[in-house]
Amino acid sequence: MNLREQLHAYITQLEKRLRWSALLRGLAIFAATALLATLILVMIANARAFSHGSVTAARFALILISLFAVIAALLASVGLYGVLASAVRQRTAEIGLRIALGAGPGTILRLVVGQGLRLSLVGIAAGLAAAFGLTRVMSSMLVGVKATDPLTFASMAAVFLAFAAFASWLPARRAAGLDPSDALREE
Repeated sequence: MNLREQLHAYITQLEKRLRWSALLRGLAIFAATALLATLILVMIANARAFSHGSVTAARFALILISLFAVIAALLASVGLYGVLASAVRQRTAEIGLRIALGAGPGTILRLVVGQGLRLSLVGIAAGLAAAFGLTRVMSSMLVGVKATDPLTFASMAAVFLAFAAFASWLPARRAAGLDPSDALREE
């Protein structure tokens, strides 16, 4: 028995008890049906507003987290660039000596980029471990993706590795272009 039939049965009982006329019975059924329809529409509107509000809040939080992640990636890249540029400056004599002894630009590029990527891999491993540990906190905000999605972890590690490779390549390019006589004179 649905809600309308239950309401009709209740009004019929009232009619028998109070001996309402057919007109009053019709008005009561109309009023009750209109009230029921209004309540259903209000409940649907409130459910939509609630679900839209909860999705909007989660979407806003995820946009902020994504923005902060991009800023963190850029800051990490700039920091790595600074560390490697300083290391290249400190190792200018060594790099100049390597070039004077026959090391080509490719060897110097591999040396400096390799050093930067080793540093970055340690940082990426620590970041992946921390991210895996914090997935329980973030799982309530994720929609359509598991908190421990391996594709997400691998793609973010690849993005950070690309940032690190570019940040390492800039000082490596400068080191590979050193003039050995100038580099050895500085020292």
